Amino acid sequence: MKESNKRHFLTIALLSLSLIALEIIRTRIFSAEFFYTFAFLVLSLAILGLGLGALVFHLFPVLNQLRNLGRFLSLTGLFSLAGTPLDFLIKMNFSLLLNGGIKV
Repeated sequence: MKESNKRHFLTIALLSLSLIALEIIRTRIFSAEFFYTFAFLVLSLAILGLGLGALVFHLFPVLNQLRNLGRFLSLTGLFSLAGTPLDFLIKMNFSLLLNGGIKV
């Protein structure tokens, strides 16, 4: 295997490991901030999004090229850093869901 391929696989492995650690940390934060059932729901949807991203790369090989790797990894890092503050900025009130929601 070429040295550049090894570096790319190592980069992807380290990013994947950091995303898994970030999801575990988010589970802890959201369980304390929100109700634990909703924290599980939010994180399950996030993991579904990661799986759907992998499926898109598999179904559309034009996106799965080596020249796009840096761009997509940078976007992944940016969105993973911006995700938690954005979650708290939208100020979701889960207690309304448990109390019957908003009446229209």
